[in-house]
Amino acid sequence: MRITRTLNAPVELVWEACTKPEHLAKWWGPVGYRNTVHQMDFREGGFGK
Repeated sequence: MRITRTLNAPVELVWEACTKPEHLAKWWGPVGYRNTVHQMDFREGGFGK
């Protein structure tokens, strides 16, 4: 799956928001949605390897 979006923010800030569980849990999903991040794997192939 590929998701694209243009954001008006520095690349470094977007990367941090998407790769740090403490940030991702605050913005991923609709208002009121709760997230719990157990694992993030950014290697090629991701969780399946």
